[in-house]
Amino acid sequence: MYPGRDLCVNCRRRGGEHKGPGFDLIMLLRAGVLALACFGAASDASVVALEDRFPIRGAPFSDRAEQMKDRDRQAYESAFEKFPSLDTCLVTESDGSARPELNWSQITTLAEAETCLFLLSEALQTPEALVDWLRGAGFTATVQDIFGTWPSDRPGTVHATYHFNNSANPDPFSAGQFRLSRLTASGMALGIAFDEASAIQSVRLTQNTE
Repeated sequence: MYPGRDLCVNCRRRGGEHKGPGFDLIMLLRAGVLALACFGAASDASVVALEDRFPIRGAPFSDRAEQMKDRDRQAYESAFEKFPSLDTCLVTESDGSARPELNWSQITTLAEAETCLFLLSEALQTPEALVDWLRGAGFTATVQDIFGTWPSDRPGTVHATYHFNNSANPDPFSAGQFRLSRLTASGMALGIAFDEASAIQSVRLTQNTE
């Protein structure tokens, strides 16, 4: 348990009603409170190695690594080395304090983006909080259970899309291999599945060609 956890949990909904896109969460982000409290989850989670937390089809990367193609395994291993914790994924202000904004200029591959989005989701803790953050970053995002409803007692999956013609600033998926993606795709599609306890079961980022 890390300091400020209750603050993070209370961001998601009040009285069972989901606020508008990013309402409670973005207000706290602007105030800088979540940067110190909610995102402190990363330091608590780092007790367990990232390769033992990052999920591949419902199992830790460390359990799936031997079954993966060399190229895919090496891409994730490189991403884990480059971004071992959430603070390494974030933009850093001139005073040295991290703010909860992903440093997209340094996120250059699918594996790196999935790694940082996993670390962010881990810190935010709930599907609702993740949807709020994604909407605030220029994504379209929803959360649904297997039957397409929410709220629900069943596990939820966050479905999000980022369109390359979006005017978000900073612009996600703008560096490295994503420059090529912008020539062949209309955007990026993201799926992050949670279980009943809001533990992350999978993170999948793909090109959207629709």
